[in-house]
Amino acid sequence: MTSPVFVDAYALDDGGHLDIDALVAAGLPWAGIGLKATEGLYYPKDPSWFHSYWPKARSAAGSRYGQTFFRFAYHYFRTDEDAVKQADFALGLVDSAGGWAEGDLRLVVDVESAEQPVGVMAQQVIDGVSAFAERVKTRHGQAPILYAGSYLRDLKITDHMGCAYLITAAYGATLPASLYESMGWDLAELLGWQYCSTDAYTGPANYPRQCPLGPGPLDLTALTIANGSTPEQQLAWLQGDIAHGA
Repeated sequence: MTSPVFVDAYALDDGGHLDIDALVAAGLPWAGIGLKATEGLYYPKDPSWFHSYWPKARSAAGSRYGQTFFRFAYHYFRTDEDAVKQADFALGLVDSAGGWAEGDLRLVVDVESAEQPVGVMAQQVIDGVSAFAERVKTRHGQAPILYAGSYLRDLKITDHMGCAYLITAAYGATLPASLYESMGWDLAELLGWQYCSTDAYTGPANYPRQCPLGPGPLDLTALTIANGSTPEQQLAWLQGDIAHGA
């Protein structure tokens, strides 16, 4: 059996519909869904998509929720906008969609190069994401998860910036340790490996590449946390260490 697998989605992925019931019914290794909540201080202009799917992800999971199926929200960080206001914006959208519940994973902060201003320096990224993470920890009670990759490697950033765990991407059959170690993280801190993206049907042998959530490929992430050698141990670790306590 593969490690548990998460899928993440945003409003443009689905043309208006995500079949979360089908995702839950498919069972393991499908272990949860991440929904893009916010970006900078301007997305979403219409919160109805998130307002619909955030509670749906919990209700559809039924008895699996918080046990073998989890949900998380993520924020795309912009270096040219106020970090604290971005954190408040992200947390505010989740609150307006029904808030957090026992079993939710920590907020994920996505830090990539797309849409960032030209010439951003490493210290600007460190200062901004650190301020974002501190605000989230103060208000939410838990430090966020960092999603990052080549952007931080190119800037030679090894600071954890106040984040608790890392998710990184490598589209291929393996995840070289150098990819996360060069960002200052070790295997025990690596929560997830995004192995398949919207544009790449790649990944390790025996892992799913098509998702029951809806038509077309979506970003798929395998749980890699080293606190357990079996899927059951990994899920138990999620329940006890990272699942949000409301």
